[in-house]
Amino acid sequence: LRAVISGPRNPPRLSNHNMIPRNSRLPYGHKQRLVTNRSNPSEIRIKLLEGEALDVSACTFIRSCRITDVATNLPEGLPVEITYSCDKNGNMNVSAEELTGHRQTAVRIVWEPGLSGSAVDAFRALAKDSRVD
Repeated sequence: LRAVISGPRNPPRLSNHNMIPRNSRLPYGHKQRLVTNRSNPSEIRIKLLEGEALDVSACTFIRSCRITDVATNLPEGLPVEITYSCDKNGNMNVSAEELTGHRQTAVRIVWEPGLSGSAVDAFRALAKDSRVD
């Protein structure tokens, strides 16, 4: 599991930040403190991705969570603590707390086994014109 972050030296440039390393033993949990990169944010949004590429656009978007009602006139560098865990079945819990005003958000992501109906249809279409001799 990865999250989209932007660096302090170049806020418009988004990068992929590793939150749960590939092949981690389950259950897995980690807590990390990040900071905002601009002053007076109206909200703090965390976008969750799946994929190894550093380029955000090359990864699969899973879900996002937002901290809303952030106090006004807060400086750049506002601390945000993110906690992520993955249970033995691969289900994930992500929570975030803005540590100045103690605003919080949380999401739970439940992985369904197998392929979705559209994925199965896509594989059928691909296999339709293929043959193995």
